[in-house]
Amino acid sequence: KPISISTQSTGFFSVSFAWGYKEVPPPPRWDTAFAAGSTSHGGKLLLAGGTWFYNSSIPAQVMNVVYPDGTSYSIVNIHTFVWRVDANNRSCCIDPTQNGVGPPRPDWLQTNSTYLGITIIREVPCNGWRKSVPSDGGDIVFSWFASEKTGMPFRLGFQDVVDMDIGFYSTDPAYFPDDIFVPPSYCPKVVTDPNCSIFH
Repeated sequence: KPISISTQSTGFFSVSFAWGYKEVPPPPRWDTAFAAGSTSHGGKLLLAGGTWFYNSSIPAQVMNVVYPDGTSYSIVNIHTFVWRVDANNRSCCIDPTQNGVGPPRPDWLQTNSTYLGITIIREVPCNGWRKSVPSDGGDIVFSWFASEKTGMPFRLGFQDVVDMDIGFYSTDPAYFPDDIFVPPSYCPKVVTDPNCSIFH
């Protein structure tokens, strides 16, 4: 099958072209638990940094978002609850457009995903996949890119709006803070703010 090569230099555009023929690689399986450091760009998360913690046995994932001005918040996804948490102000709300979706299973890409070809990310050729996941607010589109050579994760994309580039990645439990997967006691179990969004 033809391979699509994409060169992305800014995150705002890409140039693609078909080149050669190659067998489509199988979608990767995620590690059952990992910690990652990332930089997000696109939409309202332009140039935000942060950390990402994942544990499929709960299942849970937490993404801590930090802006250059020092402001921060967390995206907490435990079972099928998706909260936006501002620990500094002790505020928490459920995002109604994302709720109902649990953290991805380690094998989430291995059914009904679409291979995107090769994309150059930080000068490294990466295989990419794309998948739509149903939620209470409609389908959520995710993309995943990993090094063609090593399989190391390089990027997670949300809704074709936000790309989270992964700069650090480890499965070592020492990198997991205590109680990272315990939601604050003030987080609601029902939607209290229809405008709540994990994207800002």
